[in-house]
Amino acid sequence: MAHVTLPGINWRNLNPLAEDAFTIFEAGGFETAVVMSNLGAGLPLEIARRKPAALLIGRLFRGGPDLPTVDDAVNEWSPYIQATRGVIKHFQIDNESPINYPAVSAADFSTWWLRVLRRLREKYPGLLWGFPAPPPGPEAIPYMEACREAVEAADWISTHCYWEEI
Repeated sequence: MAHVTLPGINWRNLNPLAEDAFTIFEAGGFETAVVMSNLGAGLPLEIARRKPAALLIGRLFRGGPDLPTVDDAVNEWSPYIQATRGVIKHFQIDNESPINYPAVSAADFSTWWLRVLRRLREKYPGLLWGFPAPPPGPEAIPYMEACREAVEAADWISTHCYWEEI
């Protein structure tokens, strides 16, 4: 897996289409924007219209406290993927799993994630699928070790630069 880092932002969830958000992105020289699927397809389409060269990453988000079934996850995320696949080629499957699903073990999340990955790769060939960032702090490495099979199957791995202890 190649290591590439581009300056980017996690697009804000509150009032995401406000003009100042676009000003920050454009004036800040950012090349990447991570957008949450629960904000809808309009946001990434507007970012791509304003900055066609931007790398957009769709973070497929559902939230906890329980993992959805594989079918429910794929069915829920499919309209977003279909609506944005012309501008988004990188999708992160789920978000901050230890925080969203505290009762789900890393091993169980990994198994679920791999099943979702297989279904999404079958349904949407040519897209790149990311594994969500590990939990902050000292539990990051054991968590990623427990998820090794999923991590190795991913096309890329997310990270959160705002976490101070990793």
